[in-house]
Amino acid sequence: MRLARSLCLGRSDVDRVIDGVVVAGLVLLLASALPLAGAARASQTPSPDLSFRVTLTPDSITVGDPIAVVIEGAGPPGATLLLPQIADSVGPFTVLDAGPVVAGLRDGKVTVQRAVRVTRYRTGATSFPELSLLWVRAPGDTAVALSTPVPVRVRSLLNGPADVSKLHDLKPVVPLARPRWWLWALIALGVAALVFAVWRYRHLLRHRRIVLEPPPPPPLPPEVAFGVGLEALLARRLPEHGLVKDYYGELSLLFRRYIEDRLGFPALEETRREIMVSVEGRTDLRAEEIALLGEWLAEDELVKFAKMERLLGEVAAHTDRARAWVRATTPVLLSPGVPPVAAPAGAVPAGAVPVGSGRAESLVAATGPAGPVLPEEGPTPPSPEVRP
Repeated sequence: MRLARSLCLGRSDVDRVIDGVVVAGLVLLLASALPLAGAARASQTPSPDLSFRVTLTPDSITVGDPIAVVIEGAGPPGATLLLPQIADSVGPFTVLDAGPVVAGLRDGKVTVQRAVRVTRYRTGATSFPELSLLWVRAPGDTAVALSTPVPVRVRSLLNGPADVSKLHDLKPVVPLARPRWWLWALIALGVAALVFAVWRYRHLLRHRRIVLEPPPPPPLPPEVAFGVGLEALLARRLPEHGLVKDYYGELSLLFRRYIEDRLGFPALEETRREIMVSVEGRTDLRAEEIALLGEWLAEDELVKFAKMERLLGEVAAHTDRARAWVRATTPVLLSPGVPPVAAPAGAVPAGAVPVGSGRAESLVAATGPAGPVLPEEGPTPPSPEVRP
């Protein structure tokens, strides 16, 4: 019966029940909040052991001028003092910059200090808000000291009320000066003249250098180059210092260079077989000269396998055979008025000049009228017949 009666309750009865539940909840919430508020208020209580002040210099500014703020606090020895955090603004003031917190000891008390610069961009009277200094003595027990608000006056840049009638008119448009084209033309002309002067100077200097430098001397004839190189090689006395194979190697280079310059093929880069193929059938060499060349090259290739005693004993003979072959293959040119005659053994016709590079004048100066300059060591080989 009671369940049926409860189900039959009207709309107004349900609303009254809901309102009662809400009111009871609010009462319980307020009852639980009151002890917490009292604990919070009791945890931050003013302490006579703390001192805290804020000074502003100056306290009257024009809009945008900086104000130096000094925040100072002091507490008992050993206390840990916490200054307020400085953000971008403090109340109506904008923070320009904030210095570090400086801790110290003065008159037996712990001191903390911080310098801040602020400003305000609105005119009128205002005040710097109060700040708090905290001293945490124990968990849940914090002592606090509050600063006193400091009044500040911000003045406008205008003296007195603004009078629109005193505003000046806009200045007229100032015409721009025409570009001085003639000045730029003079600068361009000067740069062009400077470039031309530098080019002309370099050209004349190069031409003068070419004129003053003497022409290079003509190349030595092959037989003269061989004679000069052989004299220098003999002067080094390599065999006497135990460098027999080095002597043979340099003599081979001199002899092959003579063959290359005289006969016109790369003898320095060819083997003995390739050299013999190149000289085979040449009309400017006799058969016995070709045979002697082959024998000399064969001996030259066997140097690397020969013993030191044999090489040392055949140095003079090997050198004489190279010298004899060079003399035998050097053509001669008779001077005007001298009839061609057969030269006796071991002699060169009087007035004959070796033909090297085709220039008889330079050849006479390099070799002398008696023939090519060659070292006169060892037996003198028979002289070849005189060639036209």
